[in-house]
Amino acid sequence: MSKRTGNIGIYTAHGRLTLAMIKGKDFKSVSVDIPENIVSRGEIISKNLYATFIRDTIKANGFRAKNASFVIGADQVFIRNVKIPKMADEQIKYNLPFEFRDYIRGELKDYLYDYAYRPPMVEKNTEGDEQTLDLMAVAVPVEYFDNVSEIVQKAGLKLVKALPEVCVLERLLKEFPTPEEQKIERCFLDIGNSATRLQIFKDGKYKLAQLIDIGINHVNAAIADDMNIDFELAKTYLNTKYENCDRSEAAMNAYRDISAEIIKGFNYYEMSDMSSRLNEVVIYGNGGMIEPLVELLKERISMHVITMNEAFPQFNKDGMFNVMAASTGVLLDN
Repeated sequence: MSKRTGNIGIYTAHGRLTLAMIKGKDFKSVSVDIPENIVSRGEIISKNLYATFIRDTIKANGFRAKNASFVIGADQVFIRNVKIPKMADEQIKYNLPFEFRDYIRGELKDYLYDYAYRPPMVEKNTEGDEQTLDLMAVAVPVEYFDNVSEIVQKAGLKLVKALPEVCVLERLLKEFPTPEEQKIERCFLDIGNSATRLQIFKDGKYKLAQLIDIGINHVNAAIADDMNIDFELAKTYLNTKYENCDRSEAAMNAYRDISAEIIKGFNYYEMSDMSSRLNEVVIYGNGGMIEPLVELLKERISMHVITMNEAFPQFNKDGMFNVMAASTGVLLDN
């Protein structure tokens, strides 16, 4: 981790703000729910309120830092693994937008583009020089990035880094103790409120993602219906395990629905890529904090299934790394 100055990792997903800080040997982390009048369904409602909320959360939890590293959520960025002829950086920057012309919404000029090299460059000429470049290319809406920059500045911080979530996950892969463990084909399974995202990595690199339209809100709705209570109250009941509602028959049936859709997603991936050898699943996000759901997934998925807490015990100081992984990972040195 960077130790020269205080740096706060910021990540927003699933209605939750997570902050992590490293300053010398001092490490702090916190996770708080974001009021719906600030962020709703992943969209920022008020930049001023959001900046104030971040600033107040930082102050209330004793964070003392001037710099911020922001994690760009997977739903805000387009990512492509591309192979192009060998060319200079200036040419890559010029051509990169055209790699996204069939994927992005709106005009090419409405996005910011960046890339990272993907060694090895396997195609060579007779002299052994590489003829192609493997790149991970990313595109982020200009409006979104400008909003993030403004919010961070209004929160009293200097934005020093902004990384897509998948890049943070790639960095976390380097924390596995052996090269063999780092390179196995695995899925980081992000179970959110309204959706679940399967993110496949192979040879230590991002491969692809698949979105499934089911998440923890399916459980909240089942509990609300079963107990005849408001949906928002059901969320509180589930989070606090009120009257063991997290293990009620209604909740367990909802977990089974979620697990069935996740297994369908894995089956589809394996059928579409017969060369796949997926053998590990790492659960994180809000779903990773629900023990009965994790237990059921471990029972039903025919692979090695662990949580972020279990995969990276060196970072799991308070049992919250399932939701703190992104804001912590963005602070790690390359």
